[in-house]
Amino acid sequence: MNKLSIVKRNFHGKLHELRAQGIVPGVIYGPTIKSSIVKTSQAELKRATDKIGEVYSVRLNDLPLYVRLEEVQKDPRTGQFVHFSLVQLPRGVENKIEVPINLKGTPVGSKHGGMMVVLRDRVSISGLIKNIPIEMSADISHFDIGDKITVGDLKTEPGVKIQEDPEEVIAICQPPTKISEEKADESLTDLSTPLTVDMM
Repeated sequence: MNKLSIVKRNFHGKLHELRAQGIVPGVIYGPTIKSSIVKTSQAELKRATDKIGEVYSVRLNDLPLYVRLEEVQKDPRTGQFVHFSLVQLPRGVENKIEVPINLKGTPVGSKHGGMMVVLRDRVSISGLIKNIPIEMSADISHFDIGDKITVGDLKTEPGVKIQEDPEEVIAICQPPTKISEEKADESLTDLSTPLTVDMM
């Protein structure tokens, strides 16, 4: 599970001064904790968000918590983080989380010109925090042209439920795109048509 280091911040602190120092202001809230304003560094937030996974462990006043990164705001000009929000995920109850889908391997259909088209890269699951995986993975190396993987094909660990339509397609190995002979002939005809220039 990913970790994120946060500390409480002073309510009267000036946000632009914090950001100038490489500090990102944020907030944490949840069903069993009091909402608090917190902060972390640009480097720490980037390190955490660069990793796979939706659940983070944090400590607030020496209290260990599990949280989900609800929102991250960036400056559109600089790409720097300007604010973040954390939502507590209570222990002992089922939580609904979106986790990434990792399709592993190169489909055999690619040898015949096929292309793996990914229609979605995340899936909603529910379970106790201790059972929530970092990602849902599936091997697609045996996929040939026309083969597809659906939500129902994803394998889950005990205690984890997928909260999606099992028939929904995640990815499909599509055949190569071919230009019809008719269109090809039309293209050749267009290229062979002489260009007439009106000389005045």
